[in-house]
Amino acid sequence: MKPSEKLKIKIIERDAFEDDKLPFDMIHSPILDVGSSYFSRKHQFPNKKYYSLDFNPDCNPSVVGDAKLLPFKNGSFNTVLCLSLLEHVDNPEKAVEEMYRVIKTGGIAVVVVPFVYFRHDWADYTRYTIQGIENLLKNKKFKILKTEKVCPGVFSTFISWLVPITHNQPKLLKNINKTILKTMLRTSKKLDFGKDRCYSHISVIVQK
Repeated sequence: MKPSEKLKIKIIERDAFEDDKLPFDMIHSPILDVGSSYFSRKHQFPNKKYYSLDFNPDCNPSVVGDAKLLPFKNGSFNTVLCLSLLEHVDNPEKAVEEMYRVIKTGGIAVVVVPFVYFRHDWADYTRYTIQGIENLLKNKKFKILKTEKVCPGVFSTFISWLVPITHNQPKLLKNINKTILKTMLRTSKKLDFGKDRCYSHISVIVQK
């Protein structure tokens, strides 16, 4: 499988779970989606300036660029989205520094990283605990506004691992399977255990 094909796997986890964690009431334009891969969220932000950035031109991003050297001036954006990207960056500290640089004072970043999740890309370097990702962001001058566990609990985490079964399926079948998985997630929340220690991803909202 080519690297460009493997990158598509990232879309599945985002499309199924991460959008549920976006604080739409806090997101103001202009918006930069760093490491957007093949998935654009432009349709989720009507009447707002939205820019996607990815290093792979095959993804057709608004801007082709490196998360470690963002091609924007200081303070260019009110919101930066960094969803399931940092684990794929060989120097995440530099990527976070660049995010901080391009955000306006008072602006926010939404960062989602995996905790208990399988290797899902050709470049997959690390996993984060809550303390780990919070320390990384605070060490780069960000203020933590909110931290949330994504798919907490043993059952919910396992269900999140099933998401890639929708990869390469026809659109109708994919939507049906995603609906089934989300229904399973809602049901598992009532029966689940280990929510404090087991969760698939971590969502953090930070402010400059």
